[in-house]
Amino acid sequence: MRGEGMDEELNEYDVLMFDFPITDHDKRSWVKEVPLHFTYSSNKNLPSKAHLEFVVGEFVGDSGFKLKPELKIARSSNKIDLDSDPRRILLETTFESGRQEDTPIVTVVVVFTKAEEELFPVGNYTGVFSINYLGIN
Repeated sequence: MRGEGMDEELNEYDVLMFDFPITDHDKRSWVKEVPLHFTYSSNKNLPSKAHLEFVVGEFVGDSGFKLKPELKIARSSNKIDLDSDPRRILLETTFESGRQEDTPIVTVVVVFTKAEEELFPVGNYTGVFSINYLGIN
């Protein structure tokens, strides 16, 4: 997994940092999109299929204020099962046989939206993004 503009892959417990737009408390609305690019590398004899589940939780600020991001797909050639839960995406993918190096799987976008009437307290926000893998026979 890589964040937008990142050369190095993110590890299991890495931190992804980004800034929200500054609105000077003038009640402007905005949307902040954080793309996450997923690839794989392998050298398998046979192809295999899997379900990948992407889930994003609430982001909680220093003051206890909670942001509720949503997920969307930017690019994918995989079968996608869109859930009624906007914080969850389930897709089915195939890991091809032979040498694969940084082969794209999907780009998932974490979307934060601020409505005009909302005020977000300044500070750091912490949240969790998880990926669950289930092999298919």
